[in-house]
Amino acid sequence: MEMINAIKALFKPMHNPIQAWYWNRRYEYYRQKYPFINSEAWFNGYGIIINGNGYLEIEPKSKLSGGSQIKICEGTRIQIGAHCMILQNVHMKTWKYNRDDYNILEYGNIKIGSYCYIGYGTVIEPGVTIGHHVHIMPNSYIDEDIPAGAIVKSNMIIK
Repeated sequence: MEMINAIKALFKPMHNPIQAWYWNRRYEYYRQKYPFINSEAWFNGYGIIINGNGYLEIEPKSKLSGGSQIKICEGTRIQIGAHCMILQNVHMKTWKYNRDDYNILEYGNIKIGSYCYIGYGTVIEPGVTIGHHVHIMPNSYIDEDIPAGAIVKSNMIIK
């Protein structure tokens, strides 16, 4: 009997069905609020947060992973090209503010080309354009444009 219980424990579902239901409804809401999220774009995992009244476009076959945050101010835009893979806890925002008095200093659009890989924990600041076929290593801080085909580690372009 102990052996049977051990085997059952191995095949126990790894997620809470209520949590899965909640996040699926939330992702449906995002698709309604931002009509330019392609129906073939994937939300992979729980905890993806998208807020703001700006313009968001996600092209086909792009994948956003759990814990990622996209924050868009009104009048700004974020465009994500086709076949991009954006891993967990990636943060993108279209404004930068002064930490002393919390006044907004700068607004800017973000554009990510097609076939990009953006590693875990990357922060993308406003006004950045990332070219096609770019590979960004985990925990990078991107505050300037990245040319097509580049490999980026931290804030340095390696190739």
